[in-house]
This record gives sequence, structure tokens and C-alpha cells, in this order.
Amino acid sequence: LIVEEDAELARDLAASLERHSFDVSIAPGGEEAARRLHSYDPSLVLLDVPAGGNGSVETLQRIKQIKPELPIVLLSSLNNPEGFQARGG
Repeated sequence: LIVEEDAELARDLAASLERHSFDVSIAPGGEEAARRLHSYDPSLVLLDVPAGGNGSVETLQRIKQIKPELPIVLLSSLNNPEGFQARGG
């Protein structure tokens, strides 16, 4: 499951994964991701962490409430990974 609000970036990432035979679903945000997790059983989640935060911590927590064992990979264009931790990640 790709959680990414930039539709073009999400499609490009999905296409790349699909070329390697991965089954991919895209959610443009946390609410949609939570809905999809009730009907879609991904092996992992790729979660975008926008520069401004924009709910990524809440999305991460919500995903973990729904599927605690599901691995989540955080994707970010931040140059400072400590910046996410400082916001509560």
C-alpha cells in the first residue's frame, strides 16, 4: 500500500513496483489508507512523510492500530531524519 498525496509520484512508484510483480494499491492520504486496510491486506506500507508533517504521525499510529504487525517504510524528502522524530515520530 502506497500512501502518497502526490498522485504522479504515487503512480510512478506503483508502476515501478508492478514491473517487479508486486500487487500495489494507492491511497492519497491517511483516511483512505485506513479504509483500504479493512479490505486490502498489503505486505507493507510505503508512507510519505511530507515536509510539513501533515498528519503522517497520525496516519502511522492509525495504521498500527488497525494492523499492528504490518511493516511501514517511511518515505521522505527531508534532509534531516531527526526532524520527523522531533515532531513525534
